[in-house]
Amino acid sequence: MPSPPRSAAPTSVVIVSLHRDLRTLRDHTISIFQRVRTRVDREVGGVQVHTDAARSLFTHAGHEVTLITPFDGLWLGPLSGAIVQKALRPFSPRRAEQWRNHWHSRLLRRSLRRRRDLLLTSRNLVVYAQSPSAAKVVREEWPRRVAVVVVHHGTNVSLPLPSYLHDHTNPDQLLWGASPQLRAAYEDVDGFVFVSRYIQEQVLHNAAVNPDAAVAVIANFLPDGYGDHVVAEPSLRGRDLITTGRLSGEKNLGFLLDLVAAARRRGHDITLTVVGDGSERTRLEAQSRSLGVTDLVDFIGRRSDIPSLLAAHRLYAHSSTTESFGFSIVEAMAVGVAVAAAPVGAVPDFVRDGDTGRFLNLEDLDASVDVVLELLSDDLARGQMAQRGRTWVQEHYTESTAGRQLVEFLTSIARPPYAEARDPHSATGREPLAWSAPLPPSPRLMVGMATYNRAHYLRKAIVSVQEQDVTDYVFRIVDDASTDSTPELLAGLGDPRVSFARQRSNQGWLENCNAVLRTVDSTYVTLLGDDDLMLPGALSRALDFLDAHPECSFVHAGMHLIGPDDEVLVADTNTTGDLHEDTIEDGATFISKSMTVGNRVLSQTVMIRSDLLPAVPFDPRDGPVADFTLWLKLALAGKVGFIAAPSVSYRVHPGSDSARWSSPSDNGYTMGPAIVSKQREGKRRFIDEHEQLLTSPTELRVRADAAAFKLYAGYRLGPRGRRLAKKILRPGSGRNQPS
Repeated sequence: MPSPPRSAAPTSVVIVSLHRDLRTLRDHTISIFQRVRTRVDREVGGVQVHTDAARSLFTHAGHEVTLITPFDGLWLGPLSGAIVQKALRPFSPRRAEQWRNHWHSRLLRRSLRRRRDLLLTSRNLVVYAQSPSAAKVVREEWPRRVAVVVVHHGTNVSLPLPSYLHDHTNPDQLLWGASPQLRAAYEDVDGFVFVSRYIQEQVLHNAAVNPDAAVAVIANFLPDGYGDHVVAEPSLRGRDLITTGRLSGEKNLGFLLDLVAAARRRGHDITLTVVGDGSERTRLEAQSRSLGVTDLVDFIGRRSDIPSLLAAHRLYAHSSTTESFGFSIVEAMAVGVAVAAAPVGAVPDFVRDGDTGRFLNLEDLDASVDVVLELLSDDLARGQMAQRGRTWVQEHYTESTAGRQLVEFLTSIARPPYAEARDPHSATGREPLAWSAPLPPSPRLMVGMATYNRAHYLRKAIVSVQEQDVTDYVFRIVDDASTDSTPELLAGLGDPRVSFARQRSNQGWLENCNAVLRTVDSTYVTLLGDDDLMLPGALSRALDFLDAHPECSFVHAGMHLIGPDDEVLVADTNTTGDLHEDTIEDGATFISKSMTVGNRVLSQTVMIRSDLLPAVPFDPRDGPVADFTLWLKLALAGKVGFIAAPSVSYRVHPGSDSARWSSPSDNGYTMGPAIVSKQREGKRRFIDEHEQLLTSPTELRVRADAAAFKLYAGYRLGPRGRRLAKKILRPGSGRNQPS
């Protein structure tokens, strides 16, 4: 059969699971510590099998696949959690399971924080959460703009609602899921995947789901060609019955032991091979001895050669009392083995009595013995049934069938995690801005400006842009509900390149800047302060630089410092501290240097590749230093360019935003203790959220703390304090690089 098609627009698929994956069982390139870590969770069930299959499927289809689990950090975390779980299990299995879910959720939260880089680098992304609990953690750690699809592997996450909620007058108060804490996993979920119609019916009947979410029933699937050219295990060839899976209570394997014993009482010795392990093994072996069938029943434990084991037997038997899907039955059918299974849960979806298999009656042991003996005695009928079953699986449960459906479903829901930042018409939860005219599509460049009550400086700033030697740009200005003559000034511009909008109420500097950047649809974008002046040639120099250096995510430049009346305070300077000519710094060097000082970049001189902007360019959590943390994020995506020639005249005056946060100095402004602390906090948050991309996060934290100490000492004691702090700290010169 043909393989799933490759998509013309690759999607980043992030699979999030609270369980380990199966990669470590066969990947010999991983470390011994990873093997120890991932084997802490010994249970291998449908979630793990599906996770592994989905990773392979999407990779083969040409998409970028990332698996995030609680086991992505230090192996001691999962190991310590498992020790506590095992200690609790003898006393309270329920509490042990609760502890495991709690601990794994906590570790998963840590793993998600480390992989926030995916939000910076992914153009089209969807999270495929392997349980509602995993989806809940994603929603807590990642922006709500990220598309999330949750797959239901079983009914244990959709228990019936309390009776007092069945007829509740307010549907909004219904719990979406088994418990109140899972509601967050359903409120903003973009899609649901149910592995069977049975699961879909159970969930939709017993739980209220988001009516706006897309819904699909997509079965678990096997690789194309599974079961082809299988060589039967010689040591087991000719045996009668086989069953595979976890040895747990709901699998009801005691019924098969009773069946073997009942057949012996009738004079028929039927052999049974039990493949798998679990909590019920000891009890089942004891039951086998008490029934006197130990010579007929073999418990062979976990095995990886399932197709060969299946092919060595005449009939697959399945006696579960509940079945969300029944993947082991599908495996047997794919190999060409006839099946006899109880018609519970999703089993009737693919086992049709008398056609692709036979039904066992769990309430009537003798009737089930009749079914098994009949199948074993008629080789022709059994072979025809097995062939029909194999054909059914090939048509419905392979990568080319169910797998193709999953690819199409998830890719249809995927979206850019930062689309909000570049779509002026997207739903942001705020009133849309009313622009002076319909926004024309940008050419290569958008110049943006956020303004508030600066009419006396604003006209000069606008003119400095209009007089640039570059004409192929659009200029967009957002007024943050100014109370001076700013609205009249903007309305009288009469320049078709300039569009402006007005906030209904004052939003503050950060939100107003973000409002400007939400309209970006150009290749490059630059922001100019409403009280600053753009120097001649600034735009052309920055455009030429970025065109010549596509490896750079942004470029910044030198400046003049000017006073309230345009007087030059300091000419031809910059904030880098060590650059005096045009330079390209790799992102690692830029990040490392930035950790040791304040802000090395003057935001008014920056030109950015707009497709690298985060969803919220200026993070409100970072307050006045949000521009600083934006440069760090952009440095993860590429190199950083510097143009020595000044590009702006940066105005220092008592009414500036910087003056509210810092103290004027000979070179602009000196950060006060509150801003120093805020910058340290922003640096620390950046390191925590992108730790996996940094080879020496501990060293960066030390640098951030040392810089805060030096800046604070400099503020309190002046140059003498800075020199003293430098002598005390003596930071190393090591560099940190993205991995």
